[in-house]
Amino acid sequence: MNHWPLYQPIQDDELFSSWLLRNALAHGCAPLVFCGALWPGVRMWTVDIDCGVGAPFLRQLDDAEFPGVVTTVGRFSRALECVSGAESRHANRRWVLSLGVRNRQHQCGLQYCPICFEEGLPYFRYHWRFAWQTGCVEHGSCLLSRCRECHAPVQPHLLVPPVTDCSICHACGAPLGSSLNVTICPPGAISLQSVADDTLSGVGVSKLASEWFEYTYLLVSLVRYAMRSRSRSTLQMLSSLGAEVKSEHQVCSGLPLELLEVSERAQLMSLLAPLVAQSPQAVAQAIKDYRLPLSIFGRHISRPLTGAAAQTLVSATAAHPHKSSCANKSRQPAGRSVVEREWRRLQRKIFAYARP
Repeated sequence: MNHWPLYQPIQDDELFSSWLLRNALAHGCAPLVFCGALWPGVRMWTVDIDCGVGAPFLRQLDDAEFPGVVTTVGRFSRALECVSGAESRHANRRWVLSLGVRNRQHQCGLQYCPICFEEGLPYFRYHWRFAWQTGCVEHGSCLLSRCRECHAPVQPHLLVPPVTDCSICHACGAPLGSSLNVTICPPGAISLQSVADDTLSGVGVSKLASEWFEYTYLLVSLVRYAMRSRSRSTLQMLSSLGAEVKSEHQVCSGLPLELLEVSERAQLMSLLAPLVAQSPQAVAQAIKDYRLPLSIFGRHISRPLTGAAAQTLVSATAAHPHKSSCANKSRQPAGRSVVEREWRRLQRKIFAYARP
């Protein structure tokens, strides 16, 4: 028998943190108090609960009293392993949106669909934690990670009674669920999202799925390189594969994919869709034809590549001769866009570690 009279069962695709939050508010207590009752003496909300909760804590949630919780959490954990590979135990995981946790404050908010929150039971889906998720497949709207009224990152774990559900902004109290003034997600981003979801949900193909996400992450680096450098050869190569990088396509910061805003990731995913539709051999041949350097993949090539598709891309790059550091050439000042990008990165670090 469950000891919690107003117990809320977990949904099939619900985040562990969302389930804890809903049960806390249903019983009229803060999430901090509710977790303190389940795990005395443990400050659960100072870490990313969805990605960092350990097996000893889950074992305390007996299936008879909390049916389906361990199964749902395990499903998300297996998905994390698949998309992030060996990095699943690190602080920053490939393809998994980072929350930027500092004590109980988050620098980035949880993603949600405002129409889903308005029409049905408001709760946070675990597939919304992945970086390729930028829109709602059912409604075609862009996901949000900030309150549309005060622009604060969505941090539902900071809600306290008398709030009864997670559809309220913790900072200003405005409703998060609304079908008014929603932004339509680019069709290319929705298409890429469907392909990624189908790859992740494939039965018995976890190794193939892991290699696919590794390969696709290299393509993200390639697109970002083109948007940043505006290299003529890179732009022509992408255009030959159906990805037209235009002047309005730009990422304003040099932050990793997992820390970008939804609008910036939607641009990247829409450009990524035609590349994913091509075979790895076709993409590799295009890289070879345009003699693109290894630097198009940025720092991600420093990690060991396990998939054949990713290795095919890297091996197709041209070996450009090393430029002498002693060349008699004065250093030119950085462009305005470079300075602005680095200034925004510095501001983010200052705000992230400054004391309130």
